[in-house]
Amino acid sequence: MTNPGGEGLAFILAADPTLPEGNDGQWLGIVNASTNEFSQVVAVEFDTRQRLQSYPEDLEDFHVGLDVNSIYSIEQVSLRDYGITLANIASSNDTWARVKYDGENITLC
Repeated sequence: MTNPGGEGLAFILAADPTLPEGNDGQWLGIVNASTNEFSQVVAVEFDTRQRLQSYPEDLEDFHVGLDVNSIYSIEQVSLRDYGITLANIASSNDTWARVKYDGENITLC
């Protein structure tokens, strides 16, 4: 575990199993500054930091985002609205989530 904690975590579907160099931090381990918006990826991100400098539409620190071919979310939902914070990602507490993908209808639930 790192201190301070990271940017959050993401569940990822990627067309290419090869990861680009420089993919740490805000890049969620899947893209970098050159490949962002040009990769075939879908990610459900659980974000712990707001990145207004690089993405002005980013919601407050604790949110879930749906990312398609980029780390920039096409949909975002604040977790604070539901009384949820992700502060325990950096602790030993368990955090549970379910991400369901329907390949026949190509939908996330």
